[in-house]
Amino acid sequence: MQTNIVFAGIGEADGAIILATFIAQALKEWGIPSPGVTQGALIYAGFKMVTGSVDVALAIIGAAILAFLLSSMTLYTVSRKAGHHLTGRVQKLLRLKPKTITAVQDRLIGSSWWVILGGRFVPAMMAPMTFMAGVCKIPVRRFYLGTGLAMVIWAGFFTGMGLIFGEAAADLINVSILPIILILMFSSILVGGIIWLIRRRRSEVLDDVF
Repeated sequence: MQTNIVFAGIGEADGAIILATFIAQALKEWGIPSPGVTQGALIYAGFKMVTGSVDVALAIIGAAILAFLLSSMTLYTVSRKAGHHLTGRVQKLLRLKPKTITAVQDRLIGSSWWVILGGRFVPAMMAPMTFMAGVCKIPVRRFYLGTGLAMVIWAGFFTGMGLIFGEAAADLINVSILPIILILMFSSILVGGIIWLIRRRRSEVLDDVF
């Protein structure tokens, strides 16, 4: 009964945004791009806070954090247990160059949690950092201290943007444009996935040629 009361204000459109947020963040943790989806959703969450829909805002933020926890921990655990046996396969999956792996590994070994935190803000380094943290057997506490703080800072920044500019956008954002927002979000996920598959295929073709 309590759950129904808490989430009573979440409509179908907002529910779809929550789902898109979870999918986009989960894929991003594995190196599959979805440009602007999670960022836009968090800005929207800040806007919903300003307009009084705190339940929707918390659900969006929670979806992003849950996807981060589940997806990053899965990649970290797999790479930690399998170690170097999966390096080649994951290297192709994430489209990592050998020099990238070496550079990340050199920075991680003997490093503090702040190196992991900083790596989360470097473009295209989120998934490689998580993978190599597992391969190098970085302690779980150090890994999640760095990645967790990075997630809090990142999510807080975009949610804060929604809070700051929410009132100004209140007259522009309404139910009528939510379908457009949803189309853009899911299109970004689809296009990002297609681009990732094309690049991966090209890499495999080049490997076969050379």
